Amino acid sequence: MRPTRVDGNLVWDTLNGLTAFILPAPDSYSVSQGISTREPGGIDAGITGLLMTTFRLTQPFSTSESPAPEAAADLLNKVAEKINPTAVGLFASPFACLSFSEKVAVFALLEQHFFCTRPHELAALRLLVQSEQNRATVRRQRWFTWQHSEVW
Repeated sequence: MRPTRVDGNLVWDTLNGLTAFILPAPDSYSVSQGISTREPGGIDAGITGLLMTTFRLTQPFSTSESPAPEAAADLLNKVAEKINPTAVGLFASPFACLSFSEKVAVFALLEQHFFCTRPHELAALRLLVQSEQNRATVRRQRWFTWQHSEVW
């Protein structure tokens, strides 16, 4: 049974699924979606934590809305359940359990129904879109960082 509310673990699970979608690697989220690589990816680089921090920093000062990370996770998971209501896997997050092509369908549906979302979901969606647009830049930066890192 899936969680009925957005909790911290579900948010991290969802954002890990998003990170694997943007920058796949050999991690369990990437493998689960059916697209993975041998090289380190977004989860290895800590992108999920950066997304969480960025969401929190861009949060409007209104206390009447869900915090931005929770709103983004809730939106992705609700749309994921519309795309594949029976998606199951290693994760509590419906979005994280989707295949790569189903995740593409989530964003296609969001794009089609852009004006039906609530303002705080729009803010979260804007950040997600900006993240996708910066994908190539992140890949170049990731390569440079890993080439000059003592860890790798």
